[in-house]
Amino acid sequence: SKTPELSVLVYDGRKRADLLPSIDDYDIILTSYHIARLDVDKLRKTHFDTIVLDEAQNIKNPRSKVTKSLKEIPSSFKLCLSGTPMENNLGELWSLMDFLMPGYFGSLETFKNTYIRPIEQGDHQRKEQLRINLLPLMLRRLKEEVAKDLPAKTVQNLFCEFQPDQQKFYASILEDEIEDLKSR
Repeated sequence: SKTPELSVLVYDGRKRADLLPSIDDYDIILTSYHIARLDVDKLRKTHFDTIVLDEAQNIKNPRSKVTKSLKEIPSSFKLCLSGTPMENNLGELWSLMDFLMPGYFGSLETFKNTYIRPIEQGDHQRKEQLRINLLPLMLRRLKEEVAKDLPAKTVQNLFCEFQPDQQKFYASILEDEIEDLKSR
C-alpha cells in the first residue's frame, strides 16, 4: 500500500449497521452504489470530506433511486470517474454534473431547453457553449489517445469453489441485487 497511514472501512454486508458509530474514525470508506442507496438515511447523517464515484455512469439516470440517494449524502468535494464516453445522450451528462455541482446547469428541463434540444437540432453555437462551460470541469481523454498505452486485452477465466461462509456472503449479495432489480 502506498498510503499505509490511511485507515479503510469496507462498509458492506449484513452487519454494516454495527459499523456506523465508528465511521468517522476512518479515512476512507468503501461501499457500493447498492449499499449507498439502501443506507442513504444513515449515510446522509455523516458529512464526508470527499465522495468519489467510480464508474459514475451508474448515476446517469437522474430519476433512479441510486442517483437520488447519492445526491442526499453531504460532502465538501465530489469527483466522478467514468471510462464510458458521454456519447449516449446529454441528459446523462446533466445527471453527473448535477451530482457534482447541483444547479450549475439549472434543472433538467432548463438544460433540455438550453442545450439538448438546440444541439439535437444542429445548433453548433450551443454545442460549443456547452463544451466551453464543461472545459474547466472535465478531464477527458479519447480512446485514441490512451489506446497506445493500454496493454492488449487479456481474458483469463479462473474457477474456484467458495468456502461455506463465502457462499453465504455471495448469496446475500445476490439476494440484495435481485431485490434491487425488482424494486426498479
